[in-house]
Amino acid sequence: LGANVLFPTMANNPFVLTWDNAAGSNGNYTVVVSATEDFQNKVQLGTSNTNTLNTTIETLNTAMLQAGLNPYIMQKAFIRVETGNAVSNSINFMVTPYPSKKPVITNPTAGAAFALNANDPTAIVTTVKWTDYASYGVDVVYNIGIAKKGETTFQDAGSSTNLKSFDWSNKTLNDAVLKTGAPANVQSEFDVRVTATTKPNPGGTVMISSDVVTIKVTPYPNNVTLYLIGDATAGGWDNAAGNEKMYPL
Repeated sequence: LGANVLFPTMANNPFVLTWDNAAGSNGNYTVVVSATEDFQNKVQLGTSNTNTLNTTIETLNTAMLQAGLNPYIMQKAFIRVETGNAVSNSINFMVTPYPSKKPVITNPTAGAAFALNANDPTAIVTTVKWTDYASYGVDVVYNIGIAKKGETTFQDAGSSTNLKSFDWSNKTLNDAVLKTGAPANVQSEFDVRVTATTKPNPGGTVMISSDVVTIKVTPYPNNVTLYLIGDATAGGWDNAAGNEKMYPL
């Protein structure tokens, strides 16, 4: 099969595997994929009652990742056919899979509640943590998003490159929560998600978002600077932001 680089745009392309019928076979074949020649950690690719398996690149890609291959790395994959106690010879080929599974948020957990402290803005409230592939072979940028529960517009709540965690300070989380339009000093529910973004070359940009975890946050109001204007001030009635004669209260 040579060396193959797979991309998400190939997901619906066919993958066809054909083999000789074994003498005495009952016609129930299982095709398995492995990252090693001994097939100790094999994953089922598909079944067939003929000597041909018709599936898709997406199914093949998913099976290889489940078998232990990493995305964006050229590796050797092994395939064989099994029927009863009989197994075929194995074939192997070099392949670069693309990522398809979602990151999984492990912290905070659903229902966690945070009352943010305006008096200690740099203090760490919690650390957002998630699991993902052991290696991508390229840099992966993780973006944390937060939205009012049930809404689809997420505000930026932090990011990291390759690292699967991010510390939320009082200020970072408070700013993100207020950008959703949530009221201050009121506990509200928010959906949190992590999006993994990779840019293989070639292959364009691949973005995969986790399922959301719903938490509760009570934000504090951001400080607003007020200014005095009018006849009794040096700036008069000019309340333009660039007026250097304006002084905060």
